[in-house]
Amino acid sequence: MRVAVLDKDLHLVGAQELDDEDDVPENAVPIDPGDLPLTGEYKWHPESAAFVPLGHGFPRISSEPPVSTEWVLAKIVAMLGDELPMPCLQWRAWYDSNLKQRDEERRLRKIRRR
Repeated sequence: MRVAVLDKDLHLVGAQELDDEDDVPENAVPIDPGDLPLTGEYKWHPESAAFVPLGHGFPRISSEPPVSTEWVLAKIVAMLGDELPMPCLQWRAWYDSNLKQRDEERRLRKIRRR
C-alpha cells in the first residue's frame, strides 16, 4: 500500500510504500498521491479528502476595505498632478462629478463607526 507523507502543515512531501499490515504513520494519509509532485506544492484537505494545489481557493474577505478602489485611485491621480496623460485627467473629472461625494460619505460613516 502506498501512502502520502505530509509535513507539519499538511503539505505533500513524499510517498511511502507500506505492507498491508503496517500501521499508517502519523505524518501520512492512507491515500496514494499518484503522480502529484512531492515538493510541498499540494496541501491535504481532510474535510474534502483531497490534495489541493497551493494558491487555489482564496480566503474569504473578512470585511469591506475602508475606502473604495475609486477613492484610492482618485487620490493617487490628484497627488501626481496635472502632468498625467489626458485619459487620467478625464477620469478624475468624471470621478469628481459622479462618485466623489458618495465615496467621501461612505468613508466618513466607516470612521464614525469605529
